[in-house]
Amino acid sequence: MTIEQLSLLDVNLNNSDNYRDKLIALLSEDLDFHGQNNGYKSHNFHSFPAKFPPQLPRKFINGLTLENDVVLDPMVGSGTTILEALLAHRQGIGFDIDPLALKIASVKVNALDVNLVIKAGNEILEKARAAYRQNRDELLRILDCRWDIKTKEWLFGIFRDSYTDCTDFTESHGKNIKKSVFFPCLSV
Repeated sequence: MTIEQLSLLDVNLNNSDNYRDKLIALLSEDLDFHGQNNGYKSHNFHSFPAKFPPQLPRKFINGLTLENDVVLDPMVGSGTTILEALLAHRQGIGFDIDPLALKIASVKVNALDVNLVIKAGNEILEKARAAYRQNRDELLRILDCRWDIKTKEWLFGIFRDSYTDCTDFTESHGKNIKKSVFFPCLSV
């Protein structure tokens, strides 16, 4: 190893006892995060096996590092630690052999271009509208067979304000449901 490489590994040994004391103190604290919100920011972007609550890495990142420090996660998984590092103004670096983990973590920690998201959403909506216009009756027939009346009523309650003049279920179901629970009116 060269001197330059060794300097990269240099640890301030004068502070090692202080670091160890901080770590012991953190490990002695309550690490039960049940009942706390784990879905803030993009933490619920995608499920992932053995994902731990974001409060856990946050506690150790805040307790053991300073702003602008580097936080290394050698098994990045879904990117929980990297996201918490970024939120705490640290530089997060993560590795993983799982290509899906790397993709999920990358999407989870990178900002989205709002204009591109809006454009993509509008394109998807326009394709849905076109499919609805072309296949309306067939889509309604298929969906009518898949959901019972209680599910349809529940969906209508949730999406009530989105439905205008699609299909009247009063005739086919004898219930006082004003319009179709299947499709929001797509202005077709």
